[in-house]
Amino acid sequence: MTEGLWQDPEQAKEQDFQNLIEQAHKNGAQLEREYVQVLSDLSAEQVRRWKDVWMRLPVGTRRRIVALCDRLLEDDPRLSFFEVGRIALEDEDAEVREHGLRLIGIEDLEARVVVPLLIRHLWDEAPTVRARAAEELGRFVLQGMVDQMPFALLRKAVAALLYILHEEPPTAPVWAQALMAVGYAAPRGLGEFLEFAYYQGDIELRCAALVAMGRTLDPAWKRYILADLQHPHPKVRAAAAEAAGFAEVREALDDVLYLLTDASKEVRMAAAWAVSELAEEDEHFEILEQAWRQAQEEDEIEALEAALQNLEFRLMRREWSLLELALKDEWERGQPPTLDLREAQNGASNGNGSKASSPTSDSEEPGSAGAT
Repeated sequence: MTEGLWQDPEQAKEQDFQNLIEQAHKNGAQLEREYVQVLSDLSAEQVRRWKDVWMRLPVGTRRRIVALCDRLLEDDPRLSFFEVGRIALEDEDAEVREHGLRLIGIEDLEARVVVPLLIRHLWDEAPTVRARAAEELGRFVLQGMVDQMPFALLRKAVAALLYILHEEPPTAPVWAQALMAVGYAAPRGLGEFLEFAYYQGDIELRCAALVAMGRTLDPAWKRYILADLQHPHPKVRAAAAEAAGFAEVREALDDVLYLLTDASKEVRMAAAWAVSELAEEDEHFEILEQAWRQAQEEDEIEALEAALQNLEFRLMRREWSLLELALKDEWERGQPPTLDLREAQNGASNGNGSKASSPTSDSEEPGSAGAT
């Protein structure tokens, strides 16, 4: 925001912070994102002043500010709006609190700071806020399962989610989110809840059950996932594709490849990521790339680009694994390595079937594939 090539960074940030406060009071409903970016990484003094300003702003302005912060974080995860989110959690407006959970939930902070806040809001008075808290808590459960969070904290998170499943009615939005979140941990007794939700006759609960089944990584649920890849309801097909990709259900590859041409965009996007997790051959990269070329809407194009990058990484990793095995074999046979590492590296990077105009190359602007 602030112009001036040699201006002190702290002075520039302070000036931008003052500009934001002025604009928020004058024209908050039309506030632009460039004003809001200054809220990233506030100093302790600025946090105190922002808290004083916050509740004097109209609710529409407060909603807009947290929504803009949310979008900025999606575009640049290096930003940090944790303090803004923590202030938003105390807001009287449910929509603001819901965004606040997002702002603290996707922060790369120690779980002991964030998890207690999320658990507390599992009992918020607003159903949407409770559901969001359960959804964000699921990410930390996953971290705990891969030893990126203290076990004691993981146990508290899982216990809180299980309490929701036991005590809340399945019709409550938080129930389905809690089921999916706790799926990562696969605690004892979860199977009863999964089968209950799956056979309840409610589409949303069936979808939640499928996603949770995939997150358990338990092969016992494969048959449910495989069967629902051909379910008549698109939401169920999408959930089954997501589950198949996460659980790496290899038998699902042909079905998810077929779903790349599904009539539902939601299904196609879920299938794209599943393909990127299941595919093993260069020809699958080409199929995914063709879907990217045919996509018309921006969100689908972006989803396919992410899937292509993921698959390219997996195929490249496979090439290097084969190279390592070949080198190890030659060393064990007492022969010096005969592979040219530079040639192997070139082969690995070019061996995924990508074309010069793929989204992983520099010759075409990402997103232009959907142009007509």
